[in-house]
Amino acid sequence: MNDPFKITLSLLGAKRKLTIERSDEVLVREAAKALENRFLQYQNKYPSAAQDKQSLMLFTALDFAISSLRNQQALNGTADNLSSMLNEALDNNDMPASENDAD
Repeated sequence: MNDPFKITLSLLGAKRKLTIERSDEVLVREAAKALENRFLQYQNKYPSAAQDKQSLMLFTALDFAISSLRNQQALNGTADNLSSMLNEALDNNDMPASENDAD
């Protein structure tokens, strides 16, 4: 780590100490908040499972993993589209030089 920084996160009522890079602090805190919010959504959606925090956390983790994979697929698709558009634009510009360009 370039700039180790110790923080304490409160996540679902548990406090955890982490050593992170200082530049990641906001990101880590936002991720913890998003995780807690998603967990609470599952807890509200399935009140009968409220006591089974392990299962709710597994569903929360699965939900984030699915979102991450969808985002990666979307980024890959966007990169492929941009690459195709760039190649097409470059191909369209492969015209022979006119006689005026030689002067």
